[in-house]
Amino acid sequence: MKHTPGPWKHGHNTMNGFDTEHLVYTDNDAALFVAAVQDTSEGRANAALIAAAPELLEALERMCKMLEMLCDKIDWKATFLDADTIKIWNEAPIQAHKAIAKAKAGI
Repeated sequence: MKHTPGPWKHGHNTMNGFDTEHLVYTDNDAALFVAAVQDTSEGRANAALIAAAPELLEALERMCKMLEMLCDKIDWKATFLDADTIKIWNEAPIQAHKAIAKAKAGI
């Protein structure tokens, strides 16, 4: 199964008299409900993060592809990087691929 396609939006729930919810929903004709959070400052921040999820996933996948293409073109023997930079270069793609796998776990 695939996730609900984006873009997603979020806003205060004005339906059915609820005034304690902040909803995340699709921005298309179907207007599918994605999530509900408490209408607090933290809840609204969570809703904004949830609503950004489809775009964040797509951007991370593109960044991983771009990084892989870049790494294929680097002459690592001629590159002088300090240990901290090498550690970041090694760990960042692993972390990104784990996050992508987590996001796609239900697919």
